[in-house]
Amino acid sequence: IQDRYQSVLIAFFAALSKNSAVIFEDRNFRPYENLIQANVSSKDLKYLLSNVALVDSERMAQRNVTGSVRDVDGKKLLFPYYDGDLIKDTVKQTINSLSAATETMYDRIYVLEVQNGTTTQGLARNTSILLQGFGFDVLSSVNADRNDYEKTVIINHIGNEEVAKTLGDFIQCDNIITDEVLPDSAGYEVDTNVDFTIILGKDFDGRYVR
Repeated sequence: IQDRYQSVLIAFFAALSKNSAVIFEDRNFRPYENLIQANVSSKDLKYLLSNVALVDSERMAQRNVTGSVRDVDGKKLLFPYYDGDLIKDTVKQTINSLSAATETMYDRIYVLEVQNGTTTQGLARNTSILLQGFGFDVLSSVNADRNDYEKTVIINHIGNEEVAKTLGDFIQCDNIITDEVLPDSAGYEVDTNVDFTIILGKDFDGRYVR
């Protein structure tokens, strides 16, 4: 549901930008204004929306804030996981990607498969939640072919080294293998519909590779 809300808002920004020449004419703005509930004056609303129309919606990245909802003084509050460090990392990486010369991270949403290569129950599922909060789409979280992986490994199926490094930086994993160079006897089981596969090893503490 949250993804749908974000998609609708981005579509709204795009429509404002595309039709700004018509919408913000004095004679045309009133009908649009009547469709919006706001606690600001008509003049301020027009000023606000005209600035929103300048936003490049195609470069906006959708991010979900993951955490636990708790009742505090009769109100439901969302407490982000890891005391907000996950949000800080996400914002930092998003800013870096926006300011970079390339826009690889925003070409599309990249699909992951997370495999649990340890005996820790729920590790793949919990890690999937973290990665979804970072903007990746997790197709599946499953057990690996065995549960005694010492080191976490990221398998790059599409040859995109930049995104692979971004993914690795997020969990502090530099053990990245490109799919094309894997030997037939490697034993990795992967889904061909995913861009990257992460096999979690014993060196992964639930957030970072140590």
